[in-house]
Amino acid sequence: MGQPSSDKSSLSTMISGLDTILTYSLSFYYRPYLVHSSLTPAQAVNVTAYLDNEVLVIIPLYPESEAANYIQVVVERIRSQSSSPMLKFELSLPELATSQNAPVQILIDSVSLTQEAISTEVCGPAPPKPTID
Repeated sequence: MGQPSSDKSSLSTMISGLDTILTYSLSFYYRPYLVHSSLTPAQAVNVTAYLDNEVLVIIPLYPESEAANYIQVVVERIRSQSSSPMLKFELSLPELATSQNAPVQILIDSVSLTQEAISTEVCGPAPPKPTID
């Protein structure tokens, strides 16, 4: 996912067959591929993951993060508001970086949304019975 001349670019896909009662976990790997060296920490580039309009995670990227290996992100306890939501990854640049035409690219891989296990245990085991000596 690259950042051409606008302040935002995105990658999205429609997911179908979700149950709005169940919870899910989102897992993906990302790697900053190109974060222009002229950007300062105050000019963080953000990658935001959304499920429809709900923000799942915001990841700030800095020039020094460019050399990083792939990093795994896991977001748990996601409940979709619809059975066919849009999963979107959005790359946004601060206004100053856009005016400098500072290129930014990120790689995203192995995206999965999985149903979380349902726990049937309502409470723990009963405490032991007291004994009288």
